[in-house]
Amino acid sequence: QHRGTVDLMRGLLAEIVAVADRQRIALEFEERWQVISALLARAVGGRGSMLQDADARRRTEIEVNNGAIVDAGGRYGVPTPLNAAMVSLVTSMQEAYVA
Repeated sequence: QHRGTVDLMRGLLAEIVAVADRQRIALEFEERWQVISALLARAVGGRGSMLQDADARRRTEIEVNNGAIVDAGGRYGVPTPLNAAMVSLVTSMQEAYVA
């Protein structure tokens, strides 16, 4: 993984943990990071399911996953600029291939 990608992923996770914390949901950053890292290590070629969907030009789960974080962040007053950017980027990409 590239350093920039890892930094982005950690930033996305930090926003998720902040939203969870605001909702009084116990979510520990380092424990979640280890789980995510292990999942990606086992993924086909290190490519997560959303990336595999994008490669196959299928609709991803971006709205269900990151979109839900953005929505909850808005309701609870927690900024989620990285998750919002990911939703925008992936949604825009999908518009090019999903009818």
